Amino acid sequence: MAFAAIGLVVSLFVHLMSFEGVRLGGHALFYGLHAGSILLWVIIALVMRPSMGTSWTRETWKLVFAGAPRWMRWMTNGFLAYAVVNFAIFMIAGHPTKPAAGSRLPPVEEWRGFSGHWMAFYSAGLAALTSAYRQGVSPRKCPVGHVVGPGDDFCPVCGAQIAAS
Repeated sequence: MAFAAIGLVVSLFVHLMSFEGVRLGGHALFYGLHAGSILLWVIIALVMRPSMGTSWTRETWKLVFAGAPRWMRWMTNGFLAYAVVNFAIFMIAGHPTKPAAGSRLPPVEEWRGFSGHWMAFYSAGLAALTSAYRQGVSPRKCPVGHVVGPGDDFCPVCGAQIAAS
């Protein structure tokens, strides 16, 4: 969880600084945030595999985030929506294909474009790992089989009473 939280904070800072034309950390940070987001999702897949199997569906994503606090799910959805909008702006506005003169670093527009995705990936990773930590790898379910949150007494889908655990 700490790895995901640090990645989220760093990618948010990099994104905000890109609006000022600053490219922090050079190649190491740029590619480190890429690799870190991939590594984070490999870890999540390994952590979630016992309860999810190999098939990831829409229902699987509900299971992944079921134990995360509501504010964290909203934050993740916000970053995911922002990543889509940010990427659309990045593609529509066009971007330099070469680094600025005298620089070997990717253009600031690429930092801004990629950091939007980094924020979404690290935020979703933080929510998924927080969920797994709070409810264990296997989430609670109602008698019908719907996923319920850690503090729910009744199923939010069907209304069935949840047995105390």
